[in-house]
Amino acid sequence: MTSVAILLGTFDGARFLPDQLRSFGHQTFATWRLFASDDGSTDATVAILSHFLEKLGPSKVQIRKGPCCGFVANFLSLACDQTITSDYFAYSDQDDICEPEKLLRAIDLLQTIPPETHAMFCSRTRLIDEEGRECGYSSLCRRKPSFRNALVQSIAGGHSVVFNEATRRLLVAGASRVQVPSQIGGPIS
Repeated sequence: MTSVAILLGTFDGARFLPDQLRSFGHQTFATWRLFASDDGSTDATVAILSHFLEKLGPSKVQIRKGPCCGFVANFLSLACDQTITSDYFAYSDQDDICEPEKLLRAIDLLQTIPPETHAMFCSRTRLIDEEGRECGYSSLCRRKPSFRNALVQSIAGGHSVVFNEATRRLLVAGASRVQVPSQIGGPIS
């Protein structure tokens, strides 16, 4: 049976997490597992994650201590962790709410691509305000998505990305050489 590992990076996200975790529970694609890496939260983030773990069990939810070096290092620590095995991997930011069909749409598309081919699904973002009211969509790309275009334009919001094992192996191979400065969530890496 096809599986998806949801890779959730958290840092002081308690005000967002209940809606995000609820959206995981509403996924129409049922064979997902959540791997949450907390990067040193001082709010109720870990307590909220622990409650979700208690509700769904350790076969569905795992919580880890992050590297505390910023969100890039936190997400890479999950993507490169060889103990996390799955057919597909989905990044998830702590302040997102996933549409119920997100994983199903991604997997339906990715399964049309040979498994040895690097493949990634992404989509536009429906923007909402803090009260949950829709306030627009992310920008449309002016050019067809391509590697060349991705070098100069953000074509994929990280929260919408789902990738296959071949792509994960590529990430693992290059991760030790990646140094991306980040200031959002946790210390600068």
